[in-house]
Amino acid sequence: MQEDFQLVPAVDVLGDRAFRRERGDFEAATREAGDPVEPVRRFAAGGPPLLHVVVLDAARHGGAPVELARRLAEAAAPVPLQLGGGVRSPEDALALAAAGVARVIVGTAVFEQGPAPYVEALGDRLVAAVDVRDGVVRTHGWERSGGLGVVEAVRLCRGAGVARLLCTPLDRDGTLGRPDLE
Repeated sequence: MQEDFQLVPAVDVLGDRAFRRERGDFEAATREAGDPVEPVRRFAAGGPPLLHVVVLDAARHGGAPVELARRLAEAAAPVPLQLGGGVRSPEDALALAAAGVARVIVGTAVFEQGPAPYVEALGDRLVAAVDVRDGVVRTHGWERSGGLGVVEAVRLCRGAGVARLLCTPLDRDGTLGRPDLE
């Protein structure tokens, strides 16, 4: 099996500010970076292949951040924006895509509803978020167990035709440590 890895700049958004979150812990989101448009614009100027944004409040409580997505997609252009947080229905996912998001990240809903409706709605624009702590998938802003181990989650997604997976080991997230390639 061929393994493809891509490193991309990431911005976490909490409230209306960009933050650096560490290890999936909302209390550790203490390094504020201001208006999220600014770091997105700054990263895009470097010409990465993609920019990654997670809207933390939305990931925790739901509610696709469509207007924020539109602003960030405009700031990132021409660099494609990958954005997640709050997607709880295929309609949410399509609204983010219509706002200019090139790849829509779906985590909680993929594991609660199954990936098929999201694959049908988004095709290869879907990124299934497999956020993992202690070998178990986490949902609802990393606060609940998704009830699946990482291998089961990957098999579920791949079996449903998910083309892209984003696997985040939460114990390393935001630490600027080396990727957990295992």
